[in-house]
Amino acid sequence: MSRLEREQTDRLAQEVQSLRDELRRRNEDIQHTIEKMFAELNNVKTDRNLLSSLFLEVARCLNQDAGPTRAGRSAIEPPRGWVPS
Repeated sequence: MSRLEREQTDRLAQEVQSLRDELRRRNEDIQHTIEKMFAELNNVKTDRNLLSSLFLEVARCLNQDAGPTRAGRSAIEPPRGWVPS
């Protein structure tokens, strides 16, 4: 009877250890996936920041060009090639 009890205890201990190992592996996989997702989100955010910087630079350039007169034309005159609808 004690031999069977020891065998059962050993099997149970092996199963517990196997489950712990599997949980640790899954936890590491999930953590890696989350870190990867955060890195991708950070890249998207960075791209948005770069895009906003680009828009600000374009706006500054346009504002410098759009003084009261531009090369003898009025500031409210439509650009060449523009056809009002």
